[in-house]
Amino acid sequence: MMNPQSLQKQVAIIWLPLSFVLLLGIGYLDYLTETPMTFSLFYLVPVALAAWHGGKRPGIIMGIMGSLVFLMAAHVLGTNFYHLIIAVWNSVMLLAFFLVIVMLLSFVKRLRHNEQNLARNDTVTTAVNSRYFYEVLQNEIDRSKRYSRHFTLIYIDLDNFKKINEAFGRKEGDSALWHCVVTISGVLRKTDTIGRLGGDEFGCLLPETGFDAAGAVIGRLCAALEREMQMHKWATTFSMGTITFATPPDTSDGAIKMVDSLMDAVKKAGKNGAMHKVYVN
Repeated sequence: MMNPQSLQKQVAIIWLPLSFVLLLGIGYLDYLTETPMTFSLFYLVPVALAAWHGGKRPGIIMGIMGSLVFLMAAHVLGTNFYHLIIAVWNSVMLLAFFLVIVMLLSFVKRLRHNEQNLARNDTVTTAVNSRYFYEVLQNEIDRSKRYSRHFTLIYIDLDNFKKINEAFGRKEGDSALWHCVVTISGVLRKTDTIGRLGGDEFGCLLPETGFDAAGAVIGRLCAALEREMQMHKWATTFSMGTITFATPPDTSDGAIKMVDSLMDAVKKAGKNGAMHKVYVN
């Protein structure tokens, strides 16, 4: 599954040159009219596209370029309908209008981004919530079926986590959960996904990861989490169930149940351990 930030950059790479070409085309049409009629409103289109797909800075740059192209089309390259001072004034006013629109679009896009994060991220830990994790997992299952790729799913449960809440309060417990996610993120790749599946339960999806590679990741996870808990003097350990899917399961629900069952086996065996199996249908 492609990283949303990478996808956004690819979209920007496509739209920014198109916005520039569109801007020059509108300026050329404005120049060809050779009448007092202006195409100033149409200059807003490439400016808005640059601001939405590229961000505030590309939008401002495109706004400045748009006002300059308008000035050139209206006076320098065009007819004598405009006195230079009037043309410059109109160009400055147009630039101010562009900057206001760029700021508004940037604000709207930021609100939209925050709303999307709230819809898919857990507010306490910053890990993705269970609904979004199931969605990402299902996408990986579908991709695995199509391309016959391995992937690994890890289910992590904090042992005796309630003792932290009881001894130090809910705020300290939330802090422990947050540090767990930060620690896990430091071990995993950017292409991996961490989800909070329950109060103190987390899932880790590792695409393109076979049995041996997953085993190395589990070892690093156990060591890193143990160090983090000892550093903060939190008396909790971790039970992990891990399945490397050589062939994909049918659904994300089925995959979660399988790895959750493996984690439960670790709990029953005394907690503070990890079990790792390969699933072949």
